[in-house]
Amino acid sequence: MTSDSSRRIHSSLQWIALGVAFLPVLAGLVRHLTYVTNQRSFLLAPLLLVLSARRGPSQAVAPHRDGLLLLLLAVTLQFVGIASDTVLFGRLGLALAVVGMARWLGSPKLSVALLAFGAIPVPATAFAYLSPWLESMLAGTAVQFVQIFGVEISASGPLFRSSAGHLELLRSDGGLPLLRVLAELGWYSAVRRNLPGRALLGRIALGAVLVGPIQLIGITIAVFLLTFGLADAARVWLDHGLWLAVAAYVIWRVERGSQ
Repeated sequence: MTSDSSRRIHSSLQWIALGVAFLPVLAGLVRHLTYVTNQRSFLLAPLLLVLSARRGPSQAVAPHRDGLLLLLLAVTLQFVGIASDTVLFGRLGLALAVVGMARWLGSPKLSVALLAFGAIPVPATAFAYLSPWLESMLAGTAVQFVQIFGVEISASGPLFRSSAGHLELLRSDGGLPLLRVLAELGWYSAVRRNLPGRALLGRIALGAVLVGPIQLIGITIAVFLLTFGLADAARVWLDHGLWLAVAAYVIWRVERGSQ
């Protein structure tokens, strides 16, 4: 067995051990997938991490000792999360553990490993501060736009009403999950193009600027679907279609440009 093959096997075993150590957090994420079906966009982060890591350096890199400290802190966060029944601590611990393991093994590079933080679902407290006034504002704006085309529809708060049915905007339709998606995609595109740190932050800022218009476009499309009597399709579009369409387009552009 070559030294390179031995190193890969050893690295794989350590990643597996990390997954076993964080099984409580992973089980919680699986439950989140099962019961919170309209907030699955955090699954994008592992995909972007893999896409970025597979283009990384294959040669052995000396381990960074700070990786062990990060792993210790990550395990501590998981225990604190379990003891306090605060899932956010455990999920932060898992993302930090990925970064710590990457530092310890020397691969993938730090900027790639940081994509793991995108796998943290938006905390419920963040929604509580902005809902329902944010969805109501977006609904009112969308109604004013579609009425330009003679569409007969009204909005009462976050609830759309038309002769073909009704559609209520949920707190996940306010743009917070999409903001995380755009930040991940911006970071991923900068990493794949080997842009400097300032450009990484610039891509995240661009996502913050674009989240409002993109979310509003997505809601407007859902309103048109509603007027055609496709309320169920409108809900599926808002839950999954919008962020998947944006992610697919950005990934296609980035991967095509890096070939």
